[in-house]
Amino acid sequence: LEGGRGAPYAQRRSVRAGPGWAGELLLGKLEGGRALVRLKEAQAAGNANVFRLADSRQFDGSATSFHADRARLEQLLPGLERDFAAWPTFGGVALHEYR
Repeated sequence: LEGGRGAPYAQRRSVRAGPGWAGELLLGKLEGGRALVRLKEAQAAGNANVFRLADSRQFDGSATSFHADRARLEQLLPGLERDFAAWPTFGGVALHEYR
């Protein structure tokens, strides 16, 4: 969990492109799984699952950090640890920039 100032970031929303349309994201199979590839420029890819950028918004980063609200972090932490403990691979919560 982030306790320091959050860096600004862009949130991008993509939608499935119609047949023959170009898109910046390509969803394909890779070694038994799936991979989402972001292309440098929009391309059409035949029968592949292609997604095009629908919109983009810039955020200041405050939504990804508890920097301005440490009391909220301390309130949520016990519940998060309890909920995540349901997974056997959970080893605890790491706090970044918490001083």
